[in-house]
Amino acid sequence: MLSTGKTTFFTLFLILAVALSACAPKTGPSNQHRGQNEPTTLKKGIPVLGRRILNSIPEKNAVVLMEPFKEATLYDEIKASVEIERLLLELGSRKKHSGIRLISTADASDRELEKADYILKGVISYSPLPEKPTQKYYRILASLADRKTGELTARESVWVYSVPYGKLELPVITADPTAKRKVNEIINKQKISVRDIKTDARIAKAKAAYRNGEYPKVRQILEQLIKSSSKGALDAYRMLYLASLRMNDFSAAETAFFNMIKIGFKNTHKMPLLFLFGSNSTEFTLNRTQEYDIWIRQLITYLQENEKKCMHITGHTSKQGEFQYNMKLSSDRAAYIKNRLVRESATPELGERITVEGKGETATKDGSEPDSDQNMIDRRVEFEMFDCSR
Repeated sequence: MLSTGKTTFFTLFLILAVALSACAPKTGPSNQHRGQNEPTTLKKGIPVLGRRILNSIPEKNAVVLMEPFKEATLYDEIKASVEIERLLLELGSRKKHSGIRLISTADASDRELEKADYILKGVISYSPLPEKPTQKYYRILASLADRKTGELTARESVWVYSVPYGKLELPVITADPTAKRKVNEIINKQKISVRDIKTDARIAKAKAAYRNGEYPKVRQILEQLIKSSSKGALDAYRMLYLASLRMNDFSAAETAFFNMIKIGFKNTHKMPLLFLFGSNSTEFTLNRTQEYDIWIRQLITYLQENEKKCMHITGHTSKQGEFQYNMKLSSDRAAYIKNRLVRESATPELGERITVEGKGETATKDGSEPDSDQNMIDRRVEFEMFDCSR
């Protein structure tokens, strides 16, 4: 039995502990990545991911902007991005989370873009399981950040067996440093960039209009964006190119494509687009012959307008096939492009400014087998521009 003095001391200690607990500051949403390392289906996994993210938000009436999830090697949306967005918006509309508004940036008003509390971004990658490095699945990683500061407030992921992988539309952009930086921010747990939200939202609106077949609307959105800002110009010209093709306005498509490669060569010395090839072939993929004819013509125009520039073309293959065979196939792909540039320019001396090499399967971006839509980026040819005096 406690003495009176000890009882009084114990009572005072409890009162003090309760008081300190009540005064302690409340912690914000956890930014710990709890993850889910047991693979599941996309349909089951995304609601799990969404609930974790939404449950981390302390406010009862928060507005969350959601950008399309990007594929980790393409730095762009794939078909899975649309399905992930649909599943998350469906979750956000349920009664359990009715106090939190989850809005796609493609649907957000200017006021919502400005006044939102959080922004949700995500990345889709084909990665080894942490506990089983020999087994690769699709990791869906989401980051929630403060809309005003970009500070990370929550980070969650799930692993799924498969995703609808096909790219929403060619051409593939890979040399856009801004797109690459934004994807790496999510992967590397960095502060999220929020200064380009309005530009990104307009690009998202244009892409949504494109998927709905509203091609004149695409052009209207992007022409206004290009006039008002240089931000997002590469992606804007890409979508203008695609919309113009759909409208059979080939002159506008060629102009948009030329602007794309001009920006890419200026910013990174690399062409921001890839020629993609069929499996085990030097023939172009996905019946894009007419489009690639445009690309060839505009590359010739660029070389003719920049006589002091030289071009290096590098061919690649997927991992399917024997190593030595793939080395030759990649060289043949690069040589095929060079031969077309020289032949169709009707300028034999142009060949003196173009060098080629093949890297086979040594620089795959995806690395999966067998050949499929998923690893089409491995069956590519890349371009780099440099001063001939170098």
